[in-house]
Amino acid sequence: MQRGPAARRLQFVIPPLSSLSLLLSFSPSLFTFQKTRHIMKITKITCSLLMSALASLALGAQPDTATSDTRWTGSAEIRYVGKHLFRGVQQSRQSMQAAVGYDPAGNGNGFHASGWLNQPLHDDYNNELDITAGYRHTLRGVQLDAGLTAYLYPEAETDNGETGYSCELTLGASHEVLPEQAPGWTISGRVYYDMRLETRTFEVSTGYSLPFKLDNYPATVDISAHLGNSHSDNLLPDLPGPNVKDGWTYYGATASVTVRFSKLLSATAGLQYGRACGQFSGRDATNKLWGFIGAGLNW
Repeated sequence: MQRGPAARRLQFVIPPLSSLSLLLSFSPSLFTFQKTRHIMKITKITCSLLMSALASLALGAQPDTATSDTRWTGSAEIRYVGKHLFRGVQQSRQSMQAAVGYDPAGNGNGFHASGWLNQPLHDDYNNELDITAGYRHTLRGVQLDAGLTAYLYPEAETDNGETGYSCELTLGASHEVLPEQAPGWTISGRVYYDMRLETRTFEVSTGYSLPFKLDNYPATVDISAHLGNSHSDNLLPDLPGPNVKDGWTYYGATASVTVRFSKLLSATAGLQYGRACGQFSGRDATNKLWGFIGAGLNW
């Protein structure tokens, strides 16, 4: 999972929508009453949309008496990472991450939902919660996907110009290149649009998964790379004054090994690399190569 736009002053930092309303209610010196009512209205609408999506997912997971192959899958993972980058820009240093996913279509056609949390181990970065819901459908060997992601930042300091939240639309397509000669090799293309930050992103990626045995346990070597470009017309919408605009190109790669000890339990370790070019590159000159290790559950 590739994740959300946060940077101290130049981060898309976002508190959960419920806590945002409380913050606004108890900060009259920072926000006017009209702004509080406006954001509370947005919060109510967004929560209603998320609840409706989850309700649809729950209904989709119910057994279908008309077909015998209806199924669902779930996954959860906890991971330690040396740092967290989003589209080439560092969001935090050492962090603990947790993820949960739900797919009532068993990785086939249908609705899916996921949640992802990044908790930095250093106080100079904010934590982040992403919630995604979408729908995928395979047509003539091409998997099409559309989704909506809410980026939430509980520790955002909105009075200092850090963005309270954002919401991003996603359209994507992926295809297995040589299913017979090289099964597991895919290419993908995605378009993103962040409605609040007015950010357009185009990204292409490729990945390959090679299965093998490790002491009789099934395992895979997974390698992937991506290249993208982002342009924002309102990078910091909560910052007073004229809109902050920015644009950058980014790229990165991941190599990992996953071992399945049972149908339920797995472990993952690997390395990641990422870099941003353009205006963003001058804001973060730290090492962009880092490692990660984690454990997951699948059911």
